[in-house]
Amino acid sequence: MVPEQFVILNKNMSLTLLLFLIGILGFVFNRKNLILMLISIEIMLLSITFLILVSSVNIDDIIGQTYAIYIIVVAGAESAIGLAILVAFYRLASHYAPGSINRASTSNIQSLNRVSDLRKVNSYPFKVPGTFIRNYSTTRVMSLHPWFVTGFTDAEGCFWIGVRNDPRNKTGWCVQAFFQIALHKKDVALLNNIQSYFGGIGTVAVRGERCYFIVSSLKQIIKVIIPHFDAHPLITNKLVDYRLWKSIISIMEAKRHLTVEGLNEIIRMKSSLNLGLSDEIQDAFAETLSTNPNQERSWNPAESIPHGMWMAGFTSGEGSFFVNIFKSTHHRVGYQVRLGFEIAQHIRDELTMATFTSFFNCGIISRYSEDMVKYRCTKFSDLNILIIPFFKEYLPLGNKLLDFEDFGKVALLLENKAHLTEEGLNSIRKIKAVACLMNSLRK
Repeated sequence: MVPEQFVILNKNMSLTLLLFLIGILGFVFNRKNLILMLISIEIMLLSITFLILVSSVNIDDIIGQTYAIYIIVVAGAESAIGLAILVAFYRLASHYAPGSINRASTSNIQSLNRVSDLRKVNSYPFKVPGTFIRNYSTTRVMSLHPWFVTGFTDAEGCFWIGVRNDPRNKTGWCVQAFFQIALHKKDVALLNNIQSYFGGIGTVAVRGERCYFIVSSLKQIIKVIIPHFDAHPLITNKLVDYRLWKSIISIMEAKRHLTVEGLNEIIRMKSSLNLGLSDEIQDAFAETLSTNPNQERSWNPAESIPHGMWMAGFTSGEGSFFVNIFKSTHHRVGYQVRLGFEIAQHIRDELTMATFTSFFNCGIISRYSEDMVKYRCTKFSDLNILIIPFFKEYLPLGNKLLDFEDFGKVALLLENKAHLTEEGLNSIRKIKAVACLMNSLRK
């Protein structure tokens, strides 16, 4: 007859095995969820601890029992520490993740051009934690506003025509059209959202440190890309590139690019598109270019910003939220903190940039090099009353959202005069340090 203690031991070992299997299955099926993975590991550790506990009951010698107690204490301590870390991580992640900022519905967005409207948005969503977690989801697909896509394209998009040798064609040349947005690989999630906005067409690819959204199908360009930019037109000098590109697309749609006349017409327009022609193309079509001058890049700059979401998209590409800390003899802590928001562009977009001051009702436009112009706002009251409330309503996306969150946290400290104390100044330094660290890790 089997002794009762062995029956009990067998039941306990079965329970331990069941817990251990639950832990393994939880770990395997929740590899994309860090919280559930850690919980599964804890279950496995606790099951091993329990096994040692029930086994030690049948160990007769003192050394064996002592060793069992030692293992139980160590495993229990590890489990307790692991659970404590898990709870702390979960609370911080859920409380300070980028999703904690209140996002307004884009279906009910109203103009905030007037100061009176901007003053209504007067509460900060930013919190200042003791430990900072900075992350932008690489998997979440967000519904983008059409004007955001146009604004971001004005900043980062490219309408490109490729011409290369191809002896299989009668003209000896092959013409291809592309719509492309290229970013640092850390913003691949934003490109995935843009691809989703366009119905999943094109390709998102990561090559080295860069990521690309590329649409090369002529049918998709005609049916998806062009209708968007006709309905929500670009407002920077990139509009000229788009119009030339669209004209070339029309030639390709009519199959005229397969003729010498059509090819020469494309070359003339391409000479004024983006960076112009390569040396190889210029040499090959020297006669065409000598008898037909380049297309003029004339355009009428927009007199105003079409929508707040355009500015959100443009800022996501070209904007900068910065925090400067520098020594000052006029402050008791010996340092001064200055916030600023700026957007830099080529001088050809100076007239468009000039509308930013009236749009935000603050800031200045200045040239800081021969070919660059900058919009800049550093007055704290303007940042606090106008700039920050605007971007709380029309959020930038990508890693620029993380910069804006950090910017808002520092602004909150400044509004509460915390920067005038050592503790507040250290909090600002910590925000800057974490931001710099996370940006370097994403490179």
